[in-house]
Amino acid sequence: MRAGDLRQRVDVQSAVTVTDSTGQDTYSFKTVASGVPAQVRNVTQRKSEDGLIQNSGHETYEVWMRYTDTINYNSRLLFEGLTMSVIAIENLRELRHSMKVRCEVVDQ
Repeated sequence: MRAGDLRQRVDVQSAVTVTDSTGQDTYSFKTVASGVPAQVRNVTQRKSEDGLIQNSGHETYEVWMRYTDTINYNSRLLFEGLTMSVIAIENLRELRHSMKVRCEVVDQ
């Protein structure tokens, strides 16, 4: 990964639990990192067995960034008005240098 490839910026949000006045737990998200350099790529389209390109049902993105411990499966990424939930995290070559995060756009 080269620094010049990380041209986009994403915000990382982490899930937090808050107890309301009635004692019920409510879940919300808090921004834990803002303006993180990343490379964001839409990978929604897939090739069928016939070699034809077709859209899948969910809008999916791959986000490449430097390794960070702040992202887990309860995190969300914000990118250009999209809210994306994390569905896969790959620590590339297990070196804790860079990571690939697969996300799906959340319906709001």
